[in-house]
Amino acid sequence: MTQKMRRPLPPWLEDGQYRNWEIELAARFPLALSEMRWPSTPLKSFDTQPLARWGIDIMTGWRPIMERLLEQLEAEITSQPIDERDRFRILQIKEKFGRLERISVSHRPSPCRQEPR
Repeated sequence: MTQKMRRPLPPWLEDGQYRNWEIELAARFPLALSEMRWPSTPLKSFDTQPLARWGIDIMTGWRPIMERLLEQLEAEITSQPIDERDRFRILQIKEKFGRLERISVSHRPSPCRQEPR
């Protein structure tokens, strides 16, 4: 198996430039928004996840709804054993054409459990 080559992003595309309200949400919900705080792949790489790269891509009207959702996700992740919490990551939150279009979540299998084949 060949390893995927990591290419740097063009200089005009800066990762991790978040707005103040996104920084506040990442501080309030560190587990649910862990991809923004501790990216799973390095910033400035083509493999960087959308949430780490561009932040929360929603308009102002979605913020109260997103906060309620993040409260629920944070509580659910907090209820998991400490060594299991990093298995759940939001990879993308996107609003498009006035609809909450995408919330991508990664769920990596636990290393101590074997996945069915």
